[in-house]
Amino acid sequence: MARLPRIVPVLTLLASLGAAACDPGETGSPTPLTFRVGVLALMEGPMTAISGLPTLEGARMAAEEINAAGGVVVDGHPRLIELIDVQHRLRVEDVTTAARDLINRDSVHVLLGPQLSQHAIPVGAVAERAGVPMISPMSSNPATTQGRRYVFRMAFLDRAQSRVLAQIGRERLGLERVGVVSDRTSPYSQEVSARFVESFRALGGQVVESSFPGGGPPAWRRAFSEVLAAAPERVLLPLQTEQVLEFMRLVEEEGLDVGALQWMWTVPEPRARDFVDRYRRTYGEPPRSTAALTYDALHLFSQAAAAAGSLDGIALRDAIRNLDGFQGVTGPVEFDDSGDPTRKVVVSRIDENGATYVTSVDAG
Repeated sequence: MARLPRIVPVLTLLASLGAAACDPGETGSPTPLTFRVGVLALMEGPMTAISGLPTLEGARMAAEEINAAGGVVVDGHPRLIELIDVQHRLRVEDVTTAARDLINRDSVHVLLGPQLSQHAIPVGAVAERAGVPMISPMSSNPATTQGRRYVFRMAFLDRAQSRVLAQIGRERLGLERVGVVSDRTSPYSQEVSARFVESFRALGGQVVESSFPGGGPPAWRRAFSEVLAAAPERVLLPLQTEQVLEFMRLVEEEGLDVGALQWMWTVPEPRARDFVDRYRRTYGEPPRSTAALTYDALHLFSQAAAAAGSLDGIALRDAIRNLDGFQGVTGPVEFDDSGDPTRKVVVSRIDENGATYVTSVDAG
């Protein structure tokens, strides 16, 4: 796959911005005022399609829309969104180095990403020390935001996802016996698994557990087979997409009658449907939740900057915490003076016809 350009070309100058939106450069030609957003995109192996590309696509789509409307008005001056993306690998050292470079070399005002909790937790420490606001669209581990004033997330906490899944499985589906397979190298997988098991057993259900220490398909299959041997009614898979697909292949090969209990984003509102239609027209396929949450995160940053009237880290941080009535394509978001959002969990049923909305549950 060809490497994408590092600085995303979305700085389209608009005549309506006028002279107030420019500073004179060294040669005397005007330079547009910008709102510099550092984007961290994981581009390695299967995670390129699952995480990296949707991150870039969601951020680009939001930036182009904001800039086409004249940019973000900060203290009376329009500023265009400038996306500065770094395409990092899976190693933690790669993403923390990328975050430091964006802050120290590129002087970004905010960080958008990373997505995975295993990256968002250490990068959150970098952002906190630098006083640079950061939003992780997908990280759901509590350690990402815990004790931090500059770090935010768009996704639900692991405990909220786990509690809702346990309630749906036990009370709505009437499940008695559920299997759980987790990845011991993933903070997300471990946290969701532990919280689900705790909640499901508290509701009177039985759980059969297995896990694997990273690795590839052979290691995953051993863990899957161990749980399937106990004949659960459903299996919870808080795993990456390629791992879930391997599970489904195994079930099909063995001719087993067992379903996967999964959580995913769908929002049955016109705003969400419009976003999906526009995304399809732009990129030729429906958006992943990664793209939708990244898109919302950039719009949230922009709304906070306008409300703060400043791109100073403290002002932006406080504006995000006190932002009232933000409506994204993934639903309304409020932070209530916390880095964790207050929002509903949307539950969908997935079958051969795609995803169908089931219900919304308070994630509080």
